[in-house]
Amino acid sequence: MNRSSSASVNVKAEARRLRGELAARGLTLGHSESLELLARTRGFRDWNTLSAHLLRSSSATAPPEAPLTGVGASQQPFTPAGPTVLAAQGVVKRLGSRGRNVTIGPIDLDFPAGTLTALVGRSGCGKSTVLNCLAGLQRPTEGSVIFNGQDVTRMSDQRLARIRRESFGFVFQDYTLIDALDADENIQLPAILSRRRSDPARLARVTSDLGLGDRLDANVMHLSGGERQRVAIARAITNGAQVLFCDEPTGALDPITRDVVFQAIEAARSEGVECVLLATHDVSLAARADRVVVLHAGRVVDELSSPTAREVTEAMRAAGGDQ
Repeated sequence: MNRSSSASVNVKAEARRLRGELAARGLTLGHSESLELLARTRGFRDWNTLSAHLLRSSSATAPPEAPLTGVGASQQPFTPAGPTVLAAQGVVKRLGSRGRNVTIGPIDLDFPAGTLTALVGRSGCGKSTVLNCLAGLQRPTEGSVIFNGQDVTRMSDQRLARIRRESFGFVFQDYTLIDALDADENIQLPAILSRRRSDPARLARVTSDLGLGDRLDANVMHLSGGERQRVAIARAITNGAQVLFCDEPTGALDPITRDVVFQAIEAARSEGVECVLLATHDVSLAARADRVVVLHAGRVVDELSSPTAREVTEAMRAAGGDQ
């Protein structure tokens, strides 16, 4: 087998691995589609273009990275409180036999532009379920979720998927990155799936500010936990997310890395993210939010504005928390 044929076989094997990882996350692709996606993540127009490149080269190579021009401390501070970007109106989610077991609700919450809201409560209080309903990952049994004046609960699956891909960003405890792709490709994946062109200047600025400038070509399996979370944050910011949903994003990190990741989440608002929703059991992180919503047994039992960690802890205790 000559070198170009060997490279082609390797790329096809990588495409199969990519397809498997995407399928595990609910994105089903055929083999030819995965080849097309892999070609675009490598900077080629399509698989035919990549194939032609393989015939001229011993291995497929990605185009050079854009120069990093991060702005660092020159970012302008955000101004909190603005028009409502996202709202829950009478949201109820029932699970169990015939939907009789109420897990959350009714929930009525508004999320203004420029704010970071933390959802806190003891394990099993419904933080993640609330977050999933607001993010369109689960459909409420009753009520509405309004995003920019539109009721996402009444959208088709296809339209809702587009909203999640183009307007929502997600940062979870398990990172939800694709191991077959490097950091840069993971960051640009939503734009590639949407057939949109990424903004090179914004990508360079954001990745530099997040300390990823020299790690973009690294396979995500070789990154630390903090670096993987920053890749997830960069993916959300650079792809134009208006709302950033974070579900226990620092739960698996050490205290120092936790602080670095949380600073990156806070900084997202200076890069176009209009509001951030954070589900956490860490009262010290919650106390850095503009607002803290305390949940118990699936219901909102208290709301605090710019509280201290002690005030968050007291509110959780009063609600039956275990902190």
